[in-house]
Amino acid sequence: MVGAWRLVSYESRDNTGAVHYPFGQGAIGRLLYDAHGNVSAMLMKSDRPPFASQDPLRGTDAEVRAAFHGFSAYFGTYSVNPLTRTVTHHVIAASYPNWVNGDQVRCYKLDGKHLVLSTPPIQIGGRPPDDRLGVGAFTVRLPPNHRLPLTGPAEGSAADAPSASARPRWRRSIVWARAGARS
Repeated sequence: MVGAWRLVSYESRDNTGAVHYPFGQGAIGRLLYDAHGNVSAMLMKSDRPPFASQDPLRGTDAEVRAAFHGFSAYFGTYSVNPLTRTVTHHVIAASYPNWVNGDQVRCYKLDGKHLVLSTPPIQIGGRPPDDRLGVGAFTVRLPPNHRLPLTGPAEGSAADAPSASARPRWRRSIVWARAGARS
């Protein structure tokens, strides 16, 4: 997991299974994990309009709203639980204030050349979260023959692992590739 990743795609599925792109199909972003347990994530709509003013504190209400709705970022620390196959982002600061000083849990799995990171159902745009769907994915495209070290602080024990029926259902999807690599 350690390294800099660029966003390849970001999608979610609604309760009918239809795919939506919360930041558009051309969304851009970076996900950074370091070996000391720090994480940073940034996502942005690629077509986010600029402010008319060159002063970042002088945007109109509509400009500020579009800027907020078109960008999401947070940083903090992370821990990996290989038994439950989750990585927990312990958020220190975030563009969405409700995430500050909280945890964002991501389920992960290695699927061929992809690292799949999934979120639990999250209410976006007034649509209620739906937990009837199976796995969504944050996917990291890896270079051929790349071995993915799951480094960072480990936590948990076999006794902590939930049963399959007790595990949350995941449904938000983001695809990442190593920064500097072609998707």
